[in-house]
Amino acid sequence: MSTSGVPEQSKPQESRGFTDYSVIYESKNGYSILYKVQKNGKWFALKGVKNEPGAKAKYESILRREFDLHKNVTSIYCAECYELINDPNVGLCIVMQYVDGITLNEWLKQRPSATEKSRVLNELLEAIGELHLKQIIHQDIKPSNIIITNNGHHIKLIDYGLSDNDAYIQKGRGCTNKYASPELINGGPVTFASDIWSLGCVINEIFPHRYRCVKARCQRKEPSKRYSSVGELSKALRRNDVARKACAWAALIMVVTGALVYSMIPHPTAKDIAFRELVEEAHIKYDSCYTICATALDTCKYREFCIIYKVDFSKSTDSIRQAMQPADSVERILFYNDYIEYHKAHYLILEDMSSGKVSIYSLPREQMLPLHERFNKHSQALCR
Repeated sequence: MSTSGVPEQSKPQESRGFTDYSVIYESKNGYSILYKVQKNGKWFALKGVKNEPGAKAKYESILRREFDLHKNVTSIYCAECYELINDPNVGLCIVMQYVDGITLNEWLKQRPSATEKSRVLNELLEAIGELHLKQIIHQDIKPSNIIITNNGHHIKLIDYGLSDNDAYIQKGRGCTNKYASPELINGGPVTFASDIWSLGCVINEIFPHRYRCVKARCQRKEPSKRYSSVGELSKALRRNDVARKACAWAALIMVVTGALVYSMIPHPTAKDIAFRELVEEAHIKYDSCYTICATALDTCKYREFCIIYKVDFSKSTDSIRQAMQPADSVERILFYNDYIEYHKAHYLILEDMSSGKVSIYSLPREQMLPLHERFNKHSQALCR
């Protein structure tokens, strides 16, 4: 047992002839230095420690701890760990897979598609899921520790220097505050829920405008109120995607419905059809459109419904009014005056709803209650 409380079970092998040493990373506040080396025509990474007076023994103990944890990780989305060696140029170091790629944040600047980002997120969840199955808490999940390979754009999770599990007496501590859970920052008990918090932060980096409810649950202050596992988090993301697609389809259906209703409304002049018949037919068809849209609220956001309906209504009434020539004709003036009442009863209410000033409560009570119930049911489904 080392003085740090870390079991020193790993015996380093002697170096086996690496060449072309170059430093590719040195932690500013940490203990490690990463080298890129070559052997038999293949690149490798060597992770060694800083040669700081009085701290080298402690750093080497941490390095052994990291190797003991990392060597058991087999996910294809985690950088491979080969062996612990004594190298003549580096000293005690871990031989690892060299990953040719860029960090997650650098990759996101290239504006990848939503499909590519979803695939990367799923790979990250799979990597963290395996760590948790092996009772390993990563404790430092952040974009700079997620490498996207240049070949294939797959992820490789790196840096297990702060990882921990129950086998160690002295618990590993350290974090990047922006991505760390409150208990990790404050020195409280650390569990898998700490990694769930960090995953919520990373999900926000990948999809800043999606998964609002999922991210909020990942980052609840009480660890017990977060998702209990990576598997549960994955299911929540899938449910959100299904609901989102349903909303998109519902919105498309409503647009098509609005277009059909618009095409059904005649645009004759006052000479072709009696004015009162025109007004009556328009009322009937738009009342029908209102009913069709209202029944779609189980799968569509209320705000979207309001916007689509009022825009189509405005276009149609303007088209009818403009068809009446000349502009100062008695028929056109009468049409405009007659439609004022309909405008007040339908369009202005929807204007309030879409702007969020009055919302659904502008409707008469008998209309408001069933719509409010359906809207609440849809919102709760999205946030589960």
